[in-house]
Amino acid sequence: MAELAGRLSGDTGQDSLEVLLPLRDHGSRTPLFCVHPAGGLSWSYSALLRSVDAEHPVYGLQCRGLTGEGEALPGTLEEMAADYVAQIRRVQPTGPYALLGWSLGGTVIHAMATLLQAEGEEVALLVNLDEYPLDRSEPLPDRLPDEQDALRVLLDFVGYDVDALGDAPLAHETVVALLRERQSVLASLDEDNVAALARAFANNRRLFMAYEPARYRGDLLVLVAEEDASVPAADLAERAERWRPYVDGRIEYRRIPHAHPYLMRPEPAAEIGRVLNEKLRELK
Repeated sequence: MAELAGRLSGDTGQDSLEVLLPLRDHGSRTPLFCVHPAGGLSWSYSALLRSVDAEHPVYGLQCRGLTGEGEALPGTLEEMAADYVAQIRRVQPTGPYALLGWSLGGTVIHAMATLLQAEGEEVALLVNLDEYPLDRSEPLPDRLPDEQDALRVLLDFVGYDVDALGDAPLAHETVVALLRERQSVLASLDEDNVAALARAFANNRRLFMAYEPARYRGDLLVLVAEEDASVPAADLAERAERWRPYVDGRIEYRRIPHAHPYLMRPEPAAEIGRVLNEKLRELK
């Protein structure tokens, strides 16, 4: 994250909130496009730059509405996916495409892949970081995550003990102060940025709950986050197979022995990078 932190501390901070975020814009091989989790930012994917082969450019896709310019948020997940497809085709007009998504991003890349296929394009690599479709047979939660939940996610990301904050609502200025106290990459955010991220997070959860995936004609790799080494392989495979109604090809899984919220910390990111290199080497 240090390289990205340096960029964000300069004059390009606003650029870092644009929908298409070049994390590494050089390289002669297939670009890797990484879609944000529910929080809306793709900055954390910079953790992959040390381990993913340097000949592969790496781009992040980020939520609209983060730049503070009154930009409308997407009304459906399909609308978001179509927007991101248009963005990646600015960089790479034709396939084969390599897509990666963490958490909500895993659902978004699946939607992008189906749209690309509908446009006659090839998706060569689809990598899901521990995201699973909603089980419609289960009762819906009593409430959806809201903007307050988003603020706590931001603080948890930088290692703040959110339980110590109690249940009192968090003000945007309080969150900004705590982020700066930690001197993290997120310290470059101001109150308007934090408010925009909170709105995007709540909207993203609503989009996910309303979305029914289409069918993807290809293979899927699911990286299952599981800290407990005693969990049987069959249980991990069952999680990955939740995508079966929406995937025609092979579903492969790999276990990442870390907790879901921390997959872009250095150690799990290095493990994920090794898997990505293995798969990227197989591309034409």
